[in-house]
Amino acid sequence: MSRVPREISDLSYYHVLVRGNDKQKIFFDDEDKEKILQILKDYSDVDLLKLLAYCILDTHAHFLLKIEKYDISTIMKKVNVTYAYYYNCKYQRTGHVFYDRFKSSCIREKKYILPIIRFIHNGPISNGIVQKHDAYKWSSYKEYTQINDDAVIFYKKMILAQFDSNTREAVHKFKVYTKTENKDLFLDVKDSIENKINRMLEIYLAKNNIKLSELGYKQNKSHRTHLVLMLKNTGILSIRKIGEILELNRGVVYKIIKEHSGEDENQ
Repeated sequence: MSRVPREISDLSYYHVLVRGNDKQKIFFDDEDKEKILQILKDYSDVDLLKLLAYCILDTHAHFLLKIEKYDISTIMKKVNVTYAYYYNCKYQRTGHVFYDRFKSSCIREKKYILPIIRFIHNGPISNGIVQKHDAYKWSSYKEYTQINDDAVIFYKKMILAQFDSNTREAVHKFKVYTKTENKDLFLDVKDSIENKINRMLEIYLAKNNIKLSELGYKQNKSHRTHLVLMLKNTGILSIRKIGEILELNRGVVYKIIKEHSGEDENQ
């Protein structure tokens, strides 16, 4: 079964998640984290991409990108291959560095940009690494809230201007917005997200009084379609995984996703 082609954002904005193979660390120290940022900056300098937000943890990293040339798959392949070469040379190892393909969610409407930036900046807090946002070094939060001549992010003024025309006031409101309690659910690797998916599934099945065993290819077509798209729209599940969860053939899952690929999935 061939993989479903990645969705394309008309706005060229993408939320990207890369993570280590077998949940291993891929960013051991500051040098490693600096390297992945430098790679993104290098590709930005030649106008392939723009970086709007980032958060680099030990086992994975989140990026909000605007793709300027080519497509998201081509760009991220360049980024991942470049980092993998550096990583394998530094640690004298061979084999895959990243887990599977990178994960991405295309952003169809600009209203999702701020929530995704907030979600990315909240990563060190939700992972229990630090208690304050500005205490984490490898996040673009500081670049939005402090003067930084070495900033690698773009469109900072555009983002802050959405809060206030006065820069000082805009930064203050940006901080408040970032810390505001929310229910943002985007690409993630945390078990809590998987638990949310399981609860979503359980609630839907119970509400409609159906069982997974009733989701065969010939029965309950509307329920089957709804559940496939609901799980697909979480942004973290592959076709294979969706098929396993719903006890459906991968070909069936692929067909449903392909048939509804033009619909607004509110990612």
